[in-house]
Amino acid sequence: MKLKRTLATIMLAACTYAAVAQNAGTPANNKTFFVAKPGTLVSMLTEDEANSVTHLTLTGKLNAIDFKHLRDEFKNLKVLDISNASISTYAGKSGTYPDRFYIYPPNCVPAYAFCQQTSDSTFTGK
Repeated sequence: MKLKRTLATIMLAACTYAAVAQNAGTPANNKTFFVAKPGTLVSMLTEDEANSVTHLTLTGKLNAIDFKHLRDEFKNLKVLDISNASISTYAGKSGTYPDRFYIYPPNCVPAYAFCQQTSDSTFTGK
């Protein structure tokens, strides 16, 4: 009887350890958003939330405006998963291209999505 109780305790401890180990790989500031309309990602969270996100999964529809916000406002972003998102066409001055009207084609990550032009005309990456 003692042997069965000891084995049951060991099995329970092993299962608990396995469950904790699986949860340890998931960061606390992991966020997932569905973007229904291109260009609206910024309206889905506050500035503090954007600054705290390190792992972000986006689904739905994105455009160059969303990528500009990802570049400029998500200060601590380390991992971005857009594998289940589509990128829509955008034409205008509010995208990632520095202060110029630009036409961004569909299904392409926009130019300058992850770098910015500095005052001395060099580019710094994120």
